Amino acid sequence: MKHCIDYLTWTYFFRRLTKNPVNYLKNLVEKTIYRLKQDGCVEYDADDETVRPTQYGYLGSYYYLSHKTIARLVQGLTRYIGIEGIIDLLACSEEFAGLPVRHNEEVLNEAMTHLVPL
Repeated sequence: MKHCIDYLTWTYFFRRLTKNPVNYLKNLVEKTIYRLKQDGCVEYDADDETVRPTQYGYLGSYYYLSHKTIARLVQGLTRYIGIEGIIDLLACSEEFAGLPVRHNEEVLNEAMTHLVPL
């Protein structure tokens, strides 16, 4: 952790942050809130500058889901979605992106893709 902080103190971002921290932090927060709002995780009231989680935001927080996964679920879950659509939504979730594949399992997965119609 200390090495990471030391490294960041030598970056241009850190130099600018120390010169004008409010501007940089405000920009970072605004971008983050905009993205979470766009993905359906929060509601933002610009008049009183309040941020409230949506039901999807609560679910994402409770189950440790990425805001990208929440956005995909919000867009993809409809009344008429079939089992194939649900499996596709779940399989394409952000949380599965970093799952390691065991040795030689990719060969088995490749063979199974030819057997299972999607």
